[in-house]
Amino acid sequence: MNPALKTAVRQQTTGADNLSGGNAPAPAATRDPLGHMMEKLKPSLALALPSTMNPERVSRVALTELRTNPKLAEAAQSNPASFMGAMLKASALGLEIGNGLGHAYLVPYDKREKRGNQWVTVGTEIQLIIGYRGMIDLSRRSGQIESLYAVEVYANEPFEVTLGLSNDIQHKRVFNGSVSMSPESVIAVYAVAKLKGGEVQFDVMTKAQIEAIRSRSKASANGPWVTDWVEMAKKTVLRRLFKMLPVSIEMKTNKDSRTLSLDVAGDDDGLVIDQNGAIISGDVSGQQGSAATDTPSQIEGAVKAMEEATTVEALDEVYIRAEVDFDGAKLETLVREYRRIKANLTGSLV
Repeated sequence: MNPALKTAVRQQTTGADNLSGGNAPAPAATRDPLGHMMEKLKPSLALALPSTMNPERVSRVALTELRTNPKLAEAAQSNPASFMGAMLKASALGLEIGNGLGHAYLVPYDKREKRGNQWVTVGTEIQLIIGYRGMIDLSRRSGQIESLYAVEVYANEPFEVTLGLSNDIQHKRVFNGSVSMSPESVIAVYAVAKLKGGEVQFDVMTKAQIEAIRSRSKASANGPWVTDWVEMAKKTVLRRLFKMLPVSIEMKTNKDSRTLSLDVAGDDDGLVIDQNGAIISGDVSGQQGSAATDTPSQIEGAVKAMEEATTVEALDEVYIRAEVDFDGAKLETLVREYRRIKANLTGSLV
């Protein structure tokens, strides 16, 4: 986050406190800081949201999330720019945050830095996580997919995957009580996409593979990974499947129209906000996470590691480890290289 932007936002959120004194009535921002923050954000939400969504409803839902999640509220007040940025990203995608629809979630996480030989917490930031239903909704809007779904597989259910020239999945859901349908009993999750024209693509991940990705998430110990594990697992498989689908969506907002690759839906899309919650075009320097410090050499190193893979399975493992270190345009570059290398390994376009 740009230091000047952080300072301006901090002045906005704390300045009202400095104006009150004696027996004078406390300003609205002091009496209800969360409500005041959402009021500041409404004009920008109206610009970012598609015409089918109401900024009043989006604001009410967000305020409910803040008031029912103390850690999220604390993070939003200590770092309002992070909260506003996550809200604007969700709005630009036309996704409603919260557990109601399961489209997207706002998850607070501690930002840590290494000082000397120790890692210390230097602040709390808010990350937008697109849920399983949100990714389904985005894909349907692309107009290039006839059907898309993900299914969890429980222990003791008949399940067989055939690979090679005739790829296929055979899965029988069992409802006779002999199968425990709990997150702990999930052994795998698969996602299937039927494209226009009849082509079918699918991907399968074991529970161990999903947990390996979860362990690298900034929000692995809280938020939807804890409350909605199955849906997050489905989203994880869908996200990997999207890397094999040449699919994008047109985001039509009240402000403009933009095309966003579904491969990176929900990652940073260049939205910047000022201290009043207004949209500014351009990038924010010092983005959250390790992507803020990545360099061309890191991209080159990741691509070189993928090129050294001799099997698709090895390539996938290298890619999964690398993707958490990049976002935005750099992640798109990584995805393109992944597709190129996979095409070389399989002898077909992906």
